[in-house]
Amino acid sequence: MQFKYSAIMTIVYITFMFGAGMPLLFPLAAGAFLVLYLLETTSLHYIHQTPPAYDVELNDACLGKLQFAPMLLLSFGYWMTTNPQLLQSYKKLIPLQHQQEFTFHQ
Repeated sequence: MQFKYSAIMTIVYITFMFGAGMPLLFPLAAGAFLVLYLLETTSLHYIHQTPPAYDVELNDACLGKLQFAPMLLLSFGYWMTTNPQLLQSYKKLIPLQHQQEFTFHQ
């Protein structure tokens, strides 16, 4: 059971940390949760004869750790949306060694 909670927490934390800069992560996380749900329901119906014993302490610990994920979304989202270097167009992002044009003198 702890591996399932760790997968859920990893998806949530990575999505919330980088989601403001890469909004594509939110639909990808929703797809990952859908896949996890379908795998769990099919394994519960076809593989396990009896459901695994769930403990309330593990659930409460996971929910206690997940409450800090919105703080990451707010803090990293604020940083990503106010950083002028991240807001530049890709055409303006030129490496430093190639910013000056070199002219050859003959």
